[in-house]
Amino acid sequence: MKGLFGMKKKIPLLLSFIIIVGIFGGMNNSINALQTFKAGEGATASSSQESISENTVVIYTFNEEFKNLFDDYYVPTHDMNFEVEFVLTPSYDNEYINTLDSALINQSSNEMKLDIFIAEPDYVNKYINSPYVKNLTELGLTGRDLSRQFPYVLEMATSEDGEIKAAAWNAEPGAFIYRRSVAQSCLGTDDPAEVEKMISDWDKFEQTAEKITANSDCYMVYSPEDIYRLCTQSRTTPWVQNGVVTVDSKLKDWADMCKSLYEKGCISKNTMWSLEWSNASSVFGYFGAPWFAYYVLSYFDNAVSGDWACCRPTESYYWGGCFICAAEGSDSDKEVLDIIRFFTADASSMLNLAEGHTDYPNNRIAATQLIRSDAYSSINEFYNYQPINAVFSIEGESITLEPQTSYDFELDSLFITAMKDYIFGIISYDTALANFYTLAIEAFPSLTIS
Repeated sequence: MKGLFGMKKKIPLLLSFIIIVGIFGGMNNSINALQTFKAGEGATASSSQESISENTVVIYTFNEEFKNLFDDYYVPTHDMNFEVEFVLTPSYDNEYINTLDSALINQSSNEMKLDIFIAEPDYVNKYINSPYVKNLTELGLTGRDLSRQFPYVLEMATSEDGEIKAAAWNAEPGAFIYRRSVAQSCLGTDDPAEVEKMISDWDKFEQTAEKITANSDCYMVYSPEDIYRLCTQSRTTPWVQNGVVTVDSKLKDWADMCKSLYEKGCISKNTMWSLEWSNASSVFGYFGAPWFAYYVLSYFDNAVSGDWACCRPTESYYWGGCFICAAEGSDSDKEVLDIIRFFTADASSMLNLAEGHTDYPNNRIAATQLIRSDAYSSINEFYNYQPINAVFSIEGESITLEPQTSYDFELDSLFITAMKDYIFGIISYDTALANFYTLAIEAFPSLTIS
């Protein structure tokens, strides 16, 4: 994905979303079945898992991103005395998770031993709190290795028993990304420091939204979903406690605020990833992480280069990332450790990867060096020469991780679905909440409601 900001002609929007979702949503549109391929080679279909020797590291993943990183950065810098076999399963209908679960559960009888797998934040909690993943400190990662990671990412990789069982090569702290021209016209300034003050709490955010709506034809943000991530990540109560589903007060505050914003014309009914959402001409800003700022926004219709800026968000949050996990039962511990250390603990290699791949590293030393990197000059130009990685570095240190459970991804989705009818004035909050509880128990019959 390097160099997208230097393109003179944008990739068509539909194609861009296929690329984006393939990288950040686990989809690979060209793969329709389980495939295996070796590092450094193209994908080749395999109808059965051939016997793999102990001299082969087997890596499960959901798209080609990590394979490409491995081929481009690990292979050229190592005299490899082992082979690597990538097993790719697309994420359609939980196919990847189901395939991964089967491999982990049946590891003792697998001909092809699973050594490493890639997991996203939405479901990594499930794996690090299972007996199927190795403790990385016992594998050989040291305190020095781990100390350079951003604290929130390290916490996300830590099991309930306090064991480090995953490591990420990228961090994805969030920012508020807004149109300078609209800020100047409606707020009297486009200075990120000043705009940041105007959205520094939710009351100020709503007041600013009213100014934007009153003085332009723009929404503050497009949808309730744009705001939701910030609110759910500031929860203090986990979604599930002792088998009981609990709605934190922050989530009711989100629904009430979005209802108020909608009634004032400050947000629309458009959903994230819709064609309307990707038209930058009628919105003031987006909440987005580095991957959004680097890649996605430049694809949007009417997203004029130089008309954008980044500031700290109303509440600190993250969005995305990828973890490497070491499977129990692996027969390649030495090689697995070296791979994990190279991608998640070595500041030099992580800086090279970030500059070459256009990524934001989960390494505070590399992230500091990245702020001054010429490799990001085209991105900074898109933001009117603002070094936006300085914002992400501050946020990377500021995020406090919300209480996490293995139910979070599904319950968040169901809550948004149920609350939209309340936000858009169709039903009462109590009715929407009752609808959510019904959906939650249908999805997880073993749970109860408070």
